[in-house]
Amino acid sequence: MLDTTAGSTPGVPSGLWRPADGTGPTLVAAHPLPPLPLIVDEWSAGIDWVARQCVGADVILHVLVGSAWSVRGFEVRTDFDDAGSDHRPVVAVLARR
Repeated sequence: MLDTTAGSTPGVPSGLWRPADGTGPTLVAAHPLPPLPLIVDEWSAGIDWVARQCVGADVILHVLVGSAWSVRGFEVRTDFDDAGSDHRPVVAVLARR
C-alpha cells in the first residue's frame, strides 16, 4: 500500500509501499534527478530521501538482497520498451529465509 506520508524525491516521483497486512518487505521505488550542476541541490535532496527510506536493518537495494531473503526468480521486462522510458522494469520474486 502506498505510504502517502513518506514524501518523494524532488522533480521525479518516487514512492514507498508498505505491505497491507504488515508482512513482507517495504518497497521503495526511487528515481532521483541526475547530479547536474544546475540541479545538484535537488539531486542531493533526492539521495537523502532515498537514504532515509533505507535506514532499517532489512533493506533490499536494486534487488540485491541480504541474508534474510532468498531470490526465487528474477526477470527484466522488455515488453515496455516502446513506453518511452530509458529504464526497463524488473520483477523479482523474494522469499524470507
